[in-house]
Amino acid sequence: MEFLAWGFLWYLVIAHVSVSAGLHRYFAHRAFKAHWFYEIFVLWTTNLIGLRSPIGWIGVHRMHHHHSDTELDPHSPLKVGFWKVLFGIWKVDHIPPKYVKDLYANPRILFFHKYWHIIWGAQVLIALAISWQVLVAYTVIPSVCALIGFGLVNGVCHIGGKSRNVPAINVMTAGEGFHAEHHKGKNLRFHRFDQTGAVLEWLMKRQIIAK
Repeated sequence: MEFLAWGFLWYLVIAHVSVSAGLHRYFAHRAFKAHWFYEIFVLWTTNLIGLRSPIGWIGVHRMHHHHSDTELDPHSPLKVGFWKVLFGIWKVDHIPPKYVKDLYANPRILFFHKYWHIIWGAQVLIALAISWQVLVAYTVIPSVCALIGFGLVNGVCHIGGKSRNVPAINVMTAGEGFHAEHHKGKNLRFHRFDQTGAVLEWLMKRQIIAK
């Protein structure tokens, strides 16, 4: 059963490095600058857990911030329903160009946007060809944890029609539980106990990443 533990540890790497720091703070909010190799790692690993098009994810998140807790919020629990938000059973038919125009200028984002389904399918087949345990640890467990973990952010952190901090979910969400602080405009480090933000500040002080 060791592969279950490895799967969860792999998820924690993806949650911190790729979802919270990468898609969220780096791509969606442009909170820091990093090497193009980091972009590829983020795009590859977030594709692995089934987030599909990075343009779709980033665009929807920007819409969420612009219309937070209103009828135009694409995944407001008040509009969509808590359980649908928790399990990601919601969809957005159209993302206005103003939210994604800059993304089309990045060739790496554009590549994963066009071929995400092929890349995802290839990874699944390769993992399965090695063994079913590798498939479960490499992609199934991280996908399920990401779905529930970040579903908790969109759902629990917006119960009652406003953003709120729920520190208890930080174990699953890489510091994203300090959600109210983020909605106040904090994009690099949300809170002094935000573990992802703390690492990013440490990297910035050492000029490994830049403002």
